[in-house]
Amino acid sequence: NFKRVNILISMLQPAISFSFGASKQKNLKIFTGSKVSVFNDDELLCDGFINQITKSTDTDVDKVNYIGRSIIADVIDCTVAADVTNWLDASPKVIINDLLKPFNITADFTEEITDTIDFSTKPGDKVFSVIEELLSRYNFISFEKSPSVLTITKAVKSGNIGTLKFGNTTDILKLVNYQEDDSNRFSEYNVVGDTGVVIQTESGGKAVDETIKRHRPFTIQLDGEVTNKQCQERAEYERTIAAANSLSFSYLVPRWTAPNNKTWQPNTLINIIDDEHNLNGEYLLVSVTLKQNLKNKTAELTFAPPKSFTDKPPEEPTQEFFI
Repeated sequence: NFKRVNILISMLQPAISFSFGASKQKNLKIFTGSKVSVFNDDELLCDGFINQITKSTDTDVDKVNYIGRSIIADVIDCTVAADVTNWLDASPKVIINDLLKPFNITADFTEEITDTIDFSTKPGDKVFSVIEELLSRYNFISFEKSPSVLTITKAVKSGNIGTLKFGNTTDILKLVNYQEDDSNRFSEYNVVGDTGVVIQTESGGKAVDETIKRHRPFTIQLDGEVTNKQCQERAEYERTIAAANSLSFSYLVPRWTAPNNKTWQPNTLINIIDDEHNLNGEYLLVSVTLKQNLKNKTAELTFAPPKSFTDKPPEEPTQEFFI
């Protein structure tokens, strides 16, 4: 029934989004608010709702597009509706599942968070903003990996699933996007602070990015008791993250299934062999767009260096206050 299909699965957003294009004459009984299930052959990708229908007329044929998102999209848009809004000595897992319960969504934690905290929400707080705030404390991310389940995991938790080689058309059809942006990179990263001794003396660390040839210094001032080692670790972290975040690229591949015979999923590692574009090594699959037209099914895969998601900043220095 459909001439065009686009399905976006990304670790940068919790919900799956999709659109289906058809000829207007098909007279499909699909309306805004219609509940739908999206499959890749027999594999259920998500359940969701149609929230937008667009129609366009050109010289060839009247067309209609059905656009929707998975059920988890309600987590993004809606404010907190949980019966509980104050938690005492509760685990983040309990808090997040309480927040998701009114939407008939569950959270799947790939590893436990043993910490317990006191936490509260206030009127007007959005569900996903609250969840993001909680997860950021533990360097976790969330996205939909199975229908109506919010997967909560560490980045790069699924392991390496295979190799793609540029020039081999059974692996990669073409490079569709390459972006290298050095605007947020600096030639040197300086981190300074106080040693915390009675007569305070300055401590510091320095990391140089030799890729940036012009003089672009960046300095961070840390408060509280800090050592030279802590300053050096923070400087190296800032250099690593800036370099990792400067690169992203996308390939068009000729199939919806990965080397493990499952639908392509973000948060997996892939070996890339691409001498022509100097992209050789292990990269993190960040987002997947599944595409279909009257001729074939393809997937656009967007990659980034793993360190842009896996590295976490060194612990902040302690601060002491005396009265």
